[in-house]
Amino acid sequence: LWTSMPQQEPDAAPPQAIFLGLGFDMKRVAGACQLDQEIIGVMAASEETHRRLVAAARAATGALASMGLPPEQVVLYGSLSVGRTEAPSAELLEAPLAASGQLQPLQPQRPFVPGCFITDLSDVDCATLLPEQMHPGTVVERLASAGGGGGTAWRQVYATVVPRFTVTQWTLLSDRGVNLDLSCFTSPVQFAQFNARQRAFRDTFWMTRRQLQLKHGEVGSEAFDAYIYLLKAFVAITYRNALTSFQAICLGIFVAQRRSLDKNGQAPTGVVLLRRFLDFCRDFFAHDAPAPTTPSPCWHGTCAIDISGGGSTIDRRNRRARQELYLVEAETSENVHPSDWMNVLHSADPSSIRSSVSMALERWFSQKTPRKTWGRIKKDLVPIMKQTCMPR
Repeated sequence: LWTSMPQQEPDAAPPQAIFLGLGFDMKRVAGACQLDQEIIGVMAASEETHRRLVAAARAATGALASMGLPPEQVVLYGSLSVGRTEAPSAELLEAPLAASGQLQPLQPQRPFVPGCFITDLSDVDCATLLPEQMHPGTVVERLASAGGGGGTAWRQVYATVVPRFTVTQWTLLSDRGVNLDLSCFTSPVQFAQFNARQRAFRDTFWMTRRQLQLKHGEVGSEAFDAYIYLLKAFVAITYRNALTSFQAICLGIFVAQRRSLDKNGQAPTGVVLLRRFLDFCRDFFAHDAPAPTTPSPCWHGTCAIDISGGGSTIDRRNRRARQELYLVEAETSENVHPSDWMNVLHSADPSSIRSSVSMALERWFSQKTPRKTWGRIKKDLVPIMKQTCMPR
């Protein structure tokens, strides 16, 4: 189950050596890094949330295994599956629980920061390929039955069928207040394509982070991590759920991949990256096409985005879609016909995105310094991001 999880990143150049060599103000660099660490510490999940999510993931995967589903047909994905450098998520899920039920720390850490990119609003995401003789409803019934969920009681709160991908998607709620989003595939071909897309996303995620780390040292990786948490926080306040976290992170990766990112030679920070994300979304999702004289226009009506292979724009594939973003390498590796490619932005609402972006730019980035900008963001978002789910 965990063989595809990201490994620890190789050591990058020390940030002091990088910035002293370029003549940067080390006091300014240290302040930026400290700000990013604060953002991560505030926005990341609490230790209690982390413990509940890990326990729920163990219970769900254990219950599926007890039904006879082999490990290669059960996949954990989403925030819990993308490990940070301090402790890849595979190790976290295998760490022993103390008698009190608390996770044993894998290594000393500064004030608790999870080893993966989860927040207090995160769910557990799991996908499985069912054998021909097993109906998706049977899986949910067993999970909901007494003791059928690995010692955790689950109840169904939502279900939908997506015939195109031969998948039934369930949302279940545990007795500890954790949502489990379970996708049950019945086609081996569709399950293989799903796996390929998840692998391509993780590879792209880590390639983008690695590039910032190799160029800017720890400052770059801290900035990227803070950026991911800020994207998740932005999603929480978008109008009418205009974007999902996954959609925002894919768009955010594309913004971080663009060569113009550090044209001034300065190391990015989480707040600076968020500003560039908002600027990009304002232009990409604009109602009207850019003027012909606009240099390198990137507009949803004329081009699609491919975030694999370093990121690029490509020709539109589906004119019925309002906007398009793909992991082309995943699609081609599975020989998927272009008409069947999975459009990451299929459900995004450009009108609501424009409204949310305008609000964020006006409210947050009218401040004069990154520290003041973060202060306004924190005031707006922390009450939302820290609504920890309690048992229901």
